[in-house]
Amino acid sequence: MFMPVYDQKEFSIDFFSGMVGSDADGGVDIFSTFSEICDLEERPSYHLGSFEYQLRSMSKAGGTIKGVLAKFRTSDLPHAGSPAGEERELELEAQEGLIEKNHFLVKKDKCVVVFQRNGHAARIGRLSEYISSYLGETVIFNPILQPDAVERMLDDNLEPVTIELSYAPPTNPDYFPEDDWGERFAKLADLGNSSRIRVNLSADRRSADRDKHTLWPGLKKAAESIVKTRNASVARVKLTDGEHDYPIDLIADRLTDTQLVEMRGRYPVLDSMFAALANSYGSLRDDINEIFGQPDRRVS
Repeated sequence: MFMPVYDQKEFSIDFFSGMVGSDADGGVDIFSTFSEICDLEERPSYHLGSFEYQLRSMSKAGGTIKGVLAKFRTSDLPHAGSPAGEERELELEAQEGLIEKNHFLVKKDKCVVVFQRNGHAARIGRLSEYISSYLGETVIFNPILQPDAVERMLDDNLEPVTIELSYAPPTNPDYFPEDDWGERFAKLADLGNSSRIRVNLSADRRSADRDKHTLWPGLKKAAESIVKTRNASVARVKLTDGEHDYPIDLIADRLTDTQLVEMRGRYPVLDSMFAALANSYGSLRDDINEIFGQPDRRVS
């Protein structure tokens, strides 16, 4: 029997944990919401930002839901062509547009979302907004940090000495950082019509006053809250135990993976993509269980 041989392409995969508002135990509700959407004969589309989004190709088995977040581009469309040929317009029907996709899995256990990265499509924030629009409540998907970064951020014996942040403040108050410090910055940026906030804070480690050798401990939690807004491009924290320094990059230290996916021409094979997401989750499941093993160790 002839078996087709497909080209392969490497895709990056990110991991997130879901919660409803500030309720850390909202995972079951989120999974049930995905399950409900999966069962719909016609799934809703929502205008989020500048584009329409819809969940497609959904299926469920046991504690796993598979799906695609589809983004529809109907304006500023590119032309087709090659360096040696003429360019031409894409032949689309009046109601059609280009579709860009993020494939994902939702695991009922701990409400982990395994999300295919695609810079042409959407970030995880759009999936949050889609589910929020459907549910009528604010849903957040927080990036999961690697276990060693989690340990250090939760260690009360490690205090911050420097913090560097660069982020676009959310314009929707529902997505303001949860801590007072971050919320004040968001409100100040909104008042000043600012599109980006850059913060560099350093303790005076040469001061004769030892209380000035470290920053306020609550800034660790403030930095985490800002990263949860999903708009941070820089988020670095340096911690100290008084003898050694421990730098943490809240962006680079996220739990990520890469997987090879079979391609049919220019497009990934759907079953191969979902299998890659499942393999990625399986390979990092021990890390995820380590992070979520105890409620007081949930940092994401």
